[in-house]
Amino acid sequence: MKQILKALPFVAVLAMLLGSVFFAKTLHSKKSGRFHVNTGSDKNGEIHTVRKFVSISSVVIIDMNNHSKKRKIPPSEFSYNTETTQIIFANPLPFENSVVHVEGTIARPEKFYLHDFSGTAESLLVLLNGREAMENYEYTYSPEARTLTFRNDIQPESDGIFFIMYQTQDGQTHSFGNWCKKDGDKLAELEWNWLCKTQNIPPMVMKDRSGLSNKKLSKEVGFSVQLPKGDSTFLIEKMEGGERVRSVMRWFDKSGLVVECKDRPFSDGGANQCEWEQNGTYYQMIVPDGKSDIAQKLMKDFH
Repeated sequence: MKQILKALPFVAVLAMLLGSVFFAKTLHSKKSGRFHVNTGSDKNGEIHTVRKFVSISSVVIIDMNNHSKKRKIPPSEFSYNTETTQIIFANPLPFENSVVHVEGTIARPEKFYLHDFSGTAESLLVLLNGREAMENYEYTYSPEARTLTFRNDIQPESDGIFFIMYQTQDGQTHSFGNWCKKDGDKLAELEWNWLCKTQNIPPMVMKDRSGLSNKKLSKEVGFSVQLPKGDSTFLIEKMEGGERVRSVMRWFDKSGLVVECKDRPFSDGGANQCEWEQNGTYYQMIVPDGKSDIAQKLMKDFH
């Protein structure tokens, strides 16, 4: 086993994608004739619905650590900007891990304000019904207004995968949309095709397998997977030396500590990782800056 040395900065593109899909994703759905959106604070503390509403009828703050804790916010305690989609509250959010549930009437045609995007339509991934939407036919994008507008007769969530993905001004990758769990693998492939095409990222597909047991993971990939419980798990499919290779990657905290395993040795990647072999499976731990102590503790769970 390699000794864990002083950790280097963690800049893996996998962490960027993980953050975009799970922490920056805004879900949309329709219920009882009204439209509702779940959203939350961005890194600057701003809260946007992204989708443009013409009026807000209800705002409820939900504690994600305890869903039974909710607080309805009276209209006198918040304001909503119909152009920038920003909600401003008179008081701080009541819970440490808050989700803002918004209900109201949306704009027609349906519009989305990408407040943290400074690029053009060529830098956007827009999916409708599980395929890339046609710019200037099914939707238009105005860089000056930072607004994406669908054709008047299109309701993006009506059928199949609806998804919008882009790179923000500070290099983050954000996404939002609406899809069923069964569509996850197809969406992952579409995402990586777009990332390879627009951001020169190595060809790879990350398929969400969070919550799947080690036994089921082992059966799917064809080799022994013995990973302690963690935050998020992905099946990785990529090309190595002209051959398609499968591996399993699991995050152990939201700051980036990650372990990947596969049925062949890893190439040497530097001082911010350690590697070992266990029961015929090879493991590699990526150790971001400041995580060496946590990594040493996690190692005990493998033995």
